[in-house]
Amino acid sequence: GRFSVQTDPSGRFAFPAAATGHHIVTVVSDNLPLPWALTNEGRTEFDVSTRQRTQLTIGARRPR
Repeated sequence: GRFSVQTDPSGRFAFPAAATGHHIVTVVSDNLPLPWALTNEGRTEFDVSTRQRTQLTIGARRPR
């Protein structure tokens, strides 16, 4: 399935009921303020284990 969330002002987000297994998170770049751009096209793959918290870092850069 697909789910969407918004970040808080610090860029944090949560999926409180994610199933165990392999997941992919994709950030919609249209929501980033200019001139920021996502690394890896905003796509991050990760695994969720039973009863564990998983933290992700999704890179964004600001061109000089």
